[in-house]
Amino acid sequence: MKHLLIILVLTLLSACKPPATTTETNPEELTDMKKYEWYAQFTTPKGYNRMHIVDGYFTLEDQTKMYFHTGYLPQGKWARPSGLRIVGPAKKYLPRQLNITWFSILENQAYSAECPFPFEQLQQDGANGFSKGRSAGWQDSFFSRFVTGITPGGYIQIWAVVDAAARITIGSCQGKPVNIPFSETRLSQGGGYKSWQQYVDAYMEDYTPKQLQDLGKKAFPVNTWRDIYTRRYPYTIKVSGIRQQPAYAKISTFGGEHYIFGAPKTPADRYDTHEVPRMLDIFSLSDRDDQIREESYRVHFDETEAIRAFEKFAATNQGKPFELHAEVSDLKTHVNITLTDGEQIYLFEKTRME
Repeated sequence: MKHLLIILVLTLLSACKPPATTTETNPEELTDMKKYEWYAQFTTPKGYNRMHIVDGYFTLEDQTKMYFHTGYLPQGKWARPSGLRIVGPAKKYLPRQLNITWFSILENQAYSAECPFPFEQLQQDGANGFSKGRSAGWQDSFFSRFVTGITPGGYIQIWAVVDAAARITIGSCQGKPVNIPFSETRLSQGGGYKSWQQYVDAYMEDYTPKQLQDLGKKAFPVNTWRDIYTRRYPYTIKVSGIRQQPAYAKISTFGGEHYIFGAPKTPADRYDTHEVPRMLDIFSLSDRDDQIREESYRVHFDETEAIRAFEKFAATNQGKPFELHAEVSDLKTHVNITLTDGEQIYLFEKTRME
């Protein structure tokens, strides 16, 4: 109850954030700019959601600053946040940079980062559009959300989301540890706390002694999230054994991406490299109604096996593209997953079908 009351107070305070400041811009420079309907969300890794957003804003294409809600802890899973805090008009210019400061409660440490967006790529994607997915008849859409992931250790990852059809990594950066006087934060303005230590102690009460012991046994694997999960490989996906054609495959990766292979104007249709798959969905569509699934399968990958297999291929095939082949068995009881580059082949042994 105490935390609910505090969150309510902080939410009301965050609503008082001053409007975006505007810099002087030549009107002629705005003629080629286009506004899109997009929103910002924030996420943290599972088990490490004690991240307090202290302050931040986006610098947009026209150099204005769009502040976002602060003074709260993001909820949900990595790359998959829950809830949406709407700030500013529905349609706005594309973001050029993210500035954010947050406090990691488990570390008792604040971080600050400036993350540039791949602006030219966003402009190109905005002009070409992405497919919204099979249920929308593959009609074109643009990014509807930009999701920012923050972690202990100061790492940031940013995804662009196309409705429910796709989520792709568009950038990352490393923040720096900073010292923020508690008196300069909204927490000191009616939050019931007088210091960072008091704030940390209050939230540590939510953990059991065993949970604190487990968290203290090892540091957050920031190198894994930053360097391994986001590593990209040149591969395609082939599906066989499905009666009804066409057959599609959708990957969800350890780095937080997900999108469809084998369909027009999806990220897989546009990009040559992809992250290591965490989960693979295989399905086919009826010729009469593309919302009806004739067959569908879901395969979960073992993290250690999948990462090692892709690293091995990348180290030995000298940059050649390789193929992830999903073959549905005749009895439809399992899916054989192999990785091949035409010369070597690896059969996954620890996959699990759902």
